[in-house]
Parts: sequence; C-alpha cells; structure tokens
Amino acid sequence: MSGLLLQTVSHNPIADPSILGINAGANLALIVGGVLGVGMSIFNTVWLSLVGAGLAFLVVMSLAMSRHGIAPLRLILGGTVFSGFISCISYAISVMTNTTEQYRNLLVGGFSSSTYGQVVLLAIVLVIVIVTAACFQSGLTLLAMDATSTRGLGVSTGILWSIAASLIVLATAASVAVGGNIGFVGLGIPQLIQAIRPGSFKQNVWVTLLGGSVFMTTADLIAKATVPGVELPMAALSALFGGCLLFMMVVFDRRVIQV
Repeated sequence: MSGLLLQTVSHNPIADPSILGINAGANLALIVGGVLGVGMSIFNTVWLSLVGAGLAFLVVMSLAMSRHGIAPLRLILGGTVFSGFISCISYAISVMTNTTEQYRNLLVGGFSSSTYGQVVLLAIVLVIVIVTAACFQSGLTLLAMDATSTRGLGVSTGILWSIAASLIVLATAASVAVGGNIGFVGLGIPQLIQAIRPGSFKQNVWVTLLGGSVFMTTADLIAKATVPGVELPMAALSALFGGCLLFMMVVFDRRVIQV
C-alpha cells in the first residue's frame, strides 16, 4: 500500500519506502531507541517507528521538491543516497554496541521473533489504512494527475497529500516494527499487479494489498523451509525479487501510473 501510494503521488513508477529510506528511518529509530535503553514494548516500537519513518519521509520529500513540485529524478537519487546513509548508520551502531545479533530481525528482516501482540498491532493499523484508503480512494487516485489538472477539478491536493503521507508513514512504520527492514515489496508488488492488470490507484489498491500479503507469506515459508534449521534473511529474498523486477522495468521501460 505504501509503495502504490508513493508511486501515485510522486508520479514515479519506482518509488518505494525502502528505496527512499523510509524503512531505514524507522529501522534506525528502533535501534537507537534500544541502544539508549528504551524498553521495546509494543507501544514504544510503534512510536519510535513512526518518528523514524516520518522524519525520513520529510527529509526525502524536501530533497525531491523543486519549483514545479516533486522532481522524480531528485526523489530517487536523493532517496537512494539517504537510504544508504541511514542503513550504514544502523549497521555501524549495532556493530559498535555489539547488538548485531539482538537486532538481527530488524537489520535483515524476518518474523521469527514476532508476537501475538504485534499481530494485533498490525491488525489495527490494517483496519485504519483500509478504512482511510476506502474513504479517499477517488481523491488519492486523482493525485496521479498533474497539479494543474488536479486544481482544475477543484481537488484539495493539500489535504489529500497529508492523508497519503500519513498512510505511507503509518503502514511502513508498523511493518518495520514487526518485520524489520524488508525492502522492495512496495516496489515489486504494485508493479507486478500493474503488469497483470493495468489501472489506477483506485482500480488496483485492494488487489495490491492482497498481493503483498500473499507474497510475504510465501517468502516467509521459503525463508524458513529452504535450509533446515536456518531462517534465510527475508530482506535478501525480497531484494532478489525486487531487484530482478527493477532490472526488467529499466530494460522494458515499464510505466505504472495511468489515469
């Protein structure tokens, strides 16, 4: 959902929470909080993830803004550099404090340490995201149009942008708090759905949500069952899938946002 929203509002088919550093921001906030002695209760992981993801989102969007709105090239370049920078800080902190094993799930992704309390958290976030997206799906779809056309239709882009940003940050933060820094899901799933059935945000949002859940369930099964007694890093499996898809997009010049 975060990936599809990012691609819609930024008019960029390869926008993704992990590429733009939103995942990394939430991840860094959790690691810093843990190192500073903040108890990793469900409440604390939520607000730490929200703060980290929100700040990362603001930084990346600030880097991408130009006189004419969001510049797609600035968005990807700035987001990629920022994401790499934040990820390096996370790894450096974990190595310097000898907590790499403690934060393994956050760094490489996985659900082996997930609890039923976190499942409840994700269920609550899911309900909030679904209800909000359902109420504003037509307006959010119009954000894929250029600013002039949107204003001509009398759409309040400021309010819709705030709603989209809140959903992006909330969904990403909750996902990282439970599953760690698993990248390329927000890129790969919307693009795969778009390739199968081209359409707008309103047409594909629910199929994308379902596709993401099926993909993560399958990836988790592969991670746990491929090598007996060893759980493969979920981030690596997801990056393999997303990297191959990104390569194909570049080669065949696929476009995702069509209204």
